[in-house]
Amino acid sequence: MKISIITINYNSKNDLIKTFLSVKNQKFNDYEHLIIDGGSNDGSIEWLSKNMHDKIKFFSEVDDGIYYAMNKGVKIATGDWLFFLNSGDIFYDDFVLERISKDFDNSFQFISGGVLYRFVSKDVLTFTSPKINFYSISIAHQQGVFIARDVFTTLKFDITYKLRAESDFFLRAFLDGMHFKMTTSVISIYDPYGISSRVSLQQFIEGWRLGFLRVSLYWLGFPIFYLTTQLPKIIIRKIFPI
Repeated sequence: MKISIITINYNSKNDLIKTFLSVKNQKFNDYEHLIIDGGSNDGSIEWLSKNMHDKIKFFSEVDDGIYYAMNKGVKIATGDWLFFLNSGDIFYDDFVLERISKDFDNSFQFISGGVLYRFVSKDVLTFTSPKINFYSISIAHQQGVFIARDVFTTLKFDITYKLRAESDFFLRAFLDGMHFKMTTSVISIYDPYGISSRVSLQQFIEGWRLGFLRVSLYWLGFPIFYLTTQLPKIIIRKIFPI
């Protein structure tokens, strides 16, 4: 089965090169790498133009943000399974696609594996499985899940979100009865210092919005949980990087 790897980039040339090489080094051959660029002016496009190969397609134009670009990548993709690997993130090793291809199963819409968080002083390996309660929603990690193409016939990323559209996407899929297959494969190495990890009012509002009308008592449980546990952890991490 063919895999479409979609990378979103904007003025992140060095990160893009790292991700580009990680994909190019994969031993599995039945894939395409789509790079959706938001009109970079930092040399990203010039570098790509000089390093093209037959599995690469790239598009560069000013757009309306990361989730607009992700939806654009979905429309262009021709693979049976789609995977989002954004600039700065890399595959765990050169055999990820080869291993995960053996787990593809048409009775599932999502195939999920582990994500290695690369902090300053240590790595932390996480496996995310669907879990919903009155204060927290955790369905899947974008950099650890392959998505069947058919999912996008009914779902797309909600561009009214600026930070949490992938969480909203996975939640809607789960509540719609779509199936997640959990594997023991480690998929990617993730940069935990990106925009979605930053402390902001936007992050809090979008986190609260996710379950407000979907999960009983979430409107109350999430603010208490976030302010008493998550926010202190994030602030401490900013002051004392781990």
